[in-house]
Amino acid sequence: MPSSFTLLILATLPLAVLLVPRYIEPYSLLDPIVLNAREEGYEGRQTRWFNMGWWEGTDSFPEAAEALALKLLSFAKEGGYQGGGNVLDIGHGAGESLLIHLNSSSPPKNLHALTSLSLDTYHSKALLRSHSNLIRNTQVQFFTSSAEFKEGGSRASDLEHPLNPMRGFLGEQSVSSRGGEEGQNIFGDTVDEDVAEGEVTISEQEGLDNRGGESGPVRYDLVYILDSIYHYKPWIIPFLSTVRPVLQAEARHGGGDDTNLNNSHGKGAGGMIVYTDVIPPSNLPSWKALLISHMMSVPLPNLTRRPSSHTITTAEPSLEAYKSRLEEDGWVDVVVQDWSEGVWPGFAANLKARGGIWGRVGDVVAKAEKEGWKFVAVRARVGSRSGSRQDGRRA
Repeated sequence: MPSSFTLLILATLPLAVLLVPRYIEPYSLLDPIVLNAREEGYEGRQTRWFNMGWWEGTDSFPEAAEALALKLLSFAKEGGYQGGGNVLDIGHGAGESLLIHLNSSSPPKNLHALTSLSLDTYHSKALLRSHSNLIRNTQVQFFTSSAEFKEGGSRASDLEHPLNPMRGFLGEQSVSSRGGEEGQNIFGDTVDEDVAEGEVTISEQEGLDNRGGESGPVRYDLVYILDSIYHYKPWIIPFLSTVRPVLQAEARHGGGDDTNLNNSHGKGAGGMIVYTDVIPPSNLPSWKALLISHMMSVPLPNLTRRPSSHTITTAEPSLEAYKSRLEEDGWVDVVVQDWSEGVWPGFAANLKARGGIWGRVGDVVAKAEKEGWKFVAVRARVGSRSGSRQDGRRA
């Protein structure tokens, strides 16, 4: 007969399954090094990539993950982003995507990095310090906080949130007022106490320049979100409405660091957002949506309130309806591309080849592809009008 302790464990296991995803982000339980392992004898740097990868021409996870990051940045450049300027990378993981920006032919003048995991901030800062030659002319600032900006919040993490359109009117000092020198990289930190739990200290902070010596709130030329936006609360439509106010109102022209957006794609268009998203099939059962929402920390509306076309009978999501919804909210030059064929098969095959629990995850990925889940890339720019629906009530 099982002991009382065993019975207690069995009785509380369902409760643990229900509560753990509520209080712990799934990604905080996984070590990306497991997926980034190289063949024996590899002498390169140990990477910490953690995305689904772009698998054309490779079966290596770190190579595919880097390829996806590069492809998304190239997608931005195809839409007119020319590098330089102010860039916000949301959900940057251990910092690998930050190196993509810094290694580009025209690196950002200001690079802001937002993640909800303090360990990611720690690894990212260490990674950039080991590549100090790349950050001499780029001001880098880290934010450890939820991607969700809570308007009206009074905590420091709310006031200093990179999506706060009033940030910059709140008394921050620029490097010029602190005696910073041109070309000197300076790390700054904004830490959400509830998220960071003291793991990232501010003692390393040497100063802060998030506007390149300019006054007023920072405005981004590019917001870059790789393989994470479907996790952001409250759900994707209202989340995107919080990004709009912090993008450049109009594309800037000029030389050097100010040459960052080519405005030939849309008259009056401004800053750009690029991101990858995962769209469920329109016939996703309610019970499955609830399970995925809970176990994978995906807001339920991201599974149940996606735009869909009523003129077709297929279960596949409508990319045209997705595009139209963004345009109705005031975004311009909207492009939605289906990247599923370059992601799902290779990702599933790589996981299956690992066997064990990863092999089962690979089976799930392969099944998701067959059921009609789509991996898409989205590019959009701020239009000259404000957009009408920012509450996200219409699906």
